[in-house]
Amino acid sequence: MIRGLVAVMALAIIGAAAVSAEEPAPKGQLQRLEFPSGVGDIQFSPDGKVLAATGFDRTLRLYEVATGKQVEVFEGHTGRVTCVAWSPDGRTLISGSDDNSIRIWDVQTGKATGALSDVHGQGSHGTGTTSLGWFPDGKAFFSTGYDPLMRIWNTQTHEEIRNIRGHDDCVFAILSPDGKLLASASQDGTARLWDAATGELLGDLEIQPRIDATNPHLGVPAFSPDGSRLFSGAGDGKVRSWTIPGRKPGAGWDAHKGFLGCVEVSPDGGLLVSSGMHPQGGIGAPDGTWDNAIRFWDIATGKLLVELNGHRMSVSRCRISADGTRLATSSWDGTIVIWDLVALDLCGQNAAGEDAESLWKRLGEAAGPRSWAGIRAAVADPAKALAMIGERLAPAANDPEFSRKVAALIRDLDDDKFSVREQALKDLVQLGPRAELAVRRALESPPSPEVQMRARVILEEGAAWRPETEEERRWVNAVKVLEEIGGEKAREILEKLGGGDPDSALTALARRGVEKGK
Repeated sequence: MIRGLVAVMALAIIGAAAVSAEEPAPKGQLQRLEFPSGVGDIQFSPDGKVLAATGFDRTLRLYEVATGKQVEVFEGHTGRVTCVAWSPDGRTLISGSDDNSIRIWDVQTGKATGALSDVHGQGSHGTGTTSLGWFPDGKAFFSTGYDPLMRIWNTQTHEEIRNIRGHDDCVFAILSPDGKLLASASQDGTARLWDAATGELLGDLEIQPRIDATNPHLGVPAFSPDGSRLFSGAGDGKVRSWTIPGRKPGAGWDAHKGFLGCVEVSPDGGLLVSSGMHPQGGIGAPDGTWDNAIRFWDIATGKLLVELNGHRMSVSRCRISADGTRLATSSWDGTIVIWDLVALDLCGQNAAGEDAESLWKRLGEAAGPRSWAGIRAAVADPAKALAMIGERLAPAANDPEFSRKVAALIRDLDDDKFSVREQALKDLVQLGPRAELAVRRALESPPSPEVQMRARVILEEGAAWRPETEEERRWVNAVKVLEEIGGEKAREILEKLGGGDPDSALTALARRGVEKGK
């Protein structure tokens, strides 16, 4: 977001094609707001009724979520307003700008109650503030900048409590839900964890795999609601995660072409939303080397659930409301879109009121929003889920025909014909855990070197198996639910399911669930 790009961005906005009045709104679009300039940041009020948005026109504006009506304009900054944060009680707003100031606003009166000057000085990419956040008790807030300092301020006196210098380039940060940890991600390609009360560095967050991109910039980070995981995007388009407080790399996946600007986690912890952008901000429309898509991911699996396309230029921010029913996205093209996650079936509470029969049906559906919402609803109601799964899911029955098929494929791994050996290898890989136990038994024989080599390939690539039938999908999703719920009752059900046909993939999944719970 280099300052020199503002003029280029402005020309791109002027030249961008307007949305036709006749063009139907995308599914789930609740409001589409036209901002007078590019939008730097957005944030829902704590009650989710108002959306605050900052602009490159030097203003901070408030919109009513239900109607899209603009209800207030805050003026006073002399540069682009780049970030905003609501106080926990919703009465105060703080905004940061590249005019090197932070302003404090009374939401009721629309008046500034204070201003901090010379907050974040010149860095390699500009001057000013990059992110803001309140401590849970409302007594302090933090700011990060291009300089690249992290500073903590007293809410009442506006005096600096402490400052932290831990990066070599501009930085974004976020507080853990309990306010005890501060996580930072920087354009220098590093991420770190800090004790928010003392400013002590707790350690680096290991970057795996290494960021292989022209710009190693790590994007705006996000904590899971329970504070046990941290997520961030990067210049190579990958989502990365870490366990907290251990700081060890967790699951990650390819999410976007080019730069991944920001991530956000749903209040129930089951959904991650990411957005794409040009690494230098608002450089026109995507050209194939980067995208501006908004994508929803199942955090448990890293699978894509839904993709939205509501903007013509880089997406600057994604924010989910506290109740998980709304998503707001903003862009350098001067638009803000408020999405209805209930209509998109991306809200766990969608299925919360459904009876066991309806929930059972959801668990058997193909991967997507409906099955995801069913899993979230089941996890949110453990008693109902345990009773439903315990009563309806039986151990996999023995299938002699399948066992004979696997045995024949294992024999074909040593066939004289190369084509037969190759086909057997492919078939066994696709069977995944359904063939795993039989392949492991074959390795105990011991087999020929040819079979040994191919058996190891099968075991390494066996994850290629995917549930195909409604029954298999329901089993896989039920095991996910049991693993998340945990506890003695869930373990008893998994152990029962693990006593089924030893050659079944479903039995293998249940047994793995038991091992995970130990």
